[in-house]
Amino acid sequence: MDEGSYLVYAILCFAVAFSLFAIDVFVPSGGIISIIGAIAALGGIVFFFLFNQLLGLVVLIACLVAIPFAFEAMSKILPRTFMAHRESGTRLTGKDDSKKEGLVGAVGEAMTDLHPVGTCRIKGERVECLANDGVIRAKAKVRVVSADGMQIKVVEDG
Repeated sequence: MDEGSYLVYAILCFAVAFSLFAIDVFVPSGGIISIIGAIAALGGIVFFFLFNQLLGLVVLIACLVAIPFAFEAMSKILPRTFMAHRESGTRLTGKDDSKKEGLVGAVGEAMTDLHPVGTCRIKGERVECLANDGVIRAKAKVRVVSADGMQIKVVEDG
């Protein structure tokens, strides 16, 4: 194999890696697609080293520098994707405390067991809740007793 083909294979490996990273944003795979993309990127780095050691070192350092920025970008992009909303349902976060305060006194249903934390459906929305005392079983009626900060506390109703 001649040196020129190493460069072509390196570029192809990185193209595959970037494509797989982009696909993983939209397809829920539990990170499997990203792991395959990382392996493709490592293969690209190896091919760059085979083509030219200095170029391989530069690409390796560039990848190591880019990784934290990529994670930061993904942490901002992933929660806004369709798949993230589909997988988790609509959840109330700490960003909209006025919605949370309006939940006090509302009645809903526990979707999961609360040991003491679990998920409830209140006013048609999935909400992470904290049992005020003890364990609340799934499908039990719950009533919101407080909503402050990041916590929504519920008690079994009835």
